Formats: sequence, structure tokens, C-alpha cells
Amino acid sequence: MNLTSDNIISVLCIAYYLGMKEEHSTDNLLGKASSFLETRVLPSWNETVNALRSGEKSLDKLADFELVDLFFDSLIEKASYDPRLLGEPIKNREETTSEYRPNPRRRLFDNDWKSEDLITLPVRFYEPLMI
Repeated sequence: MNLTSDNIISVLCIAYYLGMKEEHSTDNLLGKASSFLETRVLPSWNETVNALRSGEKSLDKLADFELVDLFFDSLIEKASYDPRLLGEPIKNREETTSEYRPNPRRRLFDNDWKSEDLITLPVRFYEPLMI
């Protein structure tokens, strides 16, 4: 099976649902999908956002298997390490402090931006954070 960030959420949900764990086989689907997620998807901002966007139909199941927090934690860690992933800072001529504030408008209208944007994720993905 060819695992990609486009299909990893669906594959994980199927593997969890079918119980494809170590008890059934040492070379199981859940193990392969989990390994791919940890080594190829979660370390990359773009791959993580792409996986979430591609797996929109499976987000409810992802929450059922308690995997949403894993994706949130990955994105939060990357954004706290490099806040520019959230957009370029707002520059104010009168501002004397060097406090970083992301500029969401830059990300909305800049087609040359190199990283995936969080605004492309469905609103319902953010519901667990708001509750």
C-alpha cells in the first residue's frame, strides 16, 4: 500500500476500526500507518496540514480514536518553534516593541507562500479546541 499524507488519516481510521494491531500480525496496517505518520507526516508542517485537509471526511473518526490531539500538538509545537509559519509579522511604524504578531491577511492573499495554511482546514476541525 502506498501511504501518503493524502490518505494517512483514512488508512489510520480503517486500521483502528478493523483492529489491525500487533496481535493479528507483526507487519500490521496500524503499525505501518502509525510509523508513517510519526516519521513522514507529523515532522512536517505542510504534510500535517495536507493530511488534515485531505482527511476532512474522516475527522469524526479521528476524534473517536483520540488522534486529533496528536495533530494539534504537532502543529502547536511547530508554530511555537517558528511563528512565521502563521504568517509574516505585522509591521507598525509607531511600534517600538519587537513583539511578534502574525499577519493573517498576508497568508490569505499571497499565492507564493511556501507553507500550507491553517485556514484551508475545515472549521469543524477547530471545534475540539474551542470546547
